[in-house]
Amino acid sequence: MLTLACRGCCCGTSKHPDVDHDAHLDALHAVSPNLEITPCLGPCRWSNVVVAIEDDGTQHWFAKILSDHDIGAVTRWLADPTGARPSHLEQTPPRPDQDRAAQVATLARARLRHPLGQAAR
Repeated sequence: MLTLACRGCCCGTSKHPDVDHDAHLDALHAVSPNLEITPCLGPCRWSNVVVAIEDDGTQHWFAKILSDHDIGAVTRWLADPTGARPSHLEQTPPRPDQDRAAQVATLARARLRHPLGQAAR
């Protein structure tokens, strides 16, 4: 599974001064070996956004992650995706945002397959 953490115009910024954004990223890194920090994924009204993308392309959007409880719910699911998703944070974004996330995921997966300095086979 690939995890996208939006850190664009609103997510991960001073828009939410009471959120420890670095601690949230640390929590995501701990359970998501394939974590990609991305520019704005939209929709900004939902900041802070995390998107989990399964190998088959299925997207799970988690929005308004503004507390340790919220990031804990997301990271517990990422650590064990067979469990119940944190539905209180789950959203369905507009199609252009889904397409943007899919494009970012394609680029991220390419980087994971062929890190800098390693030739493609």
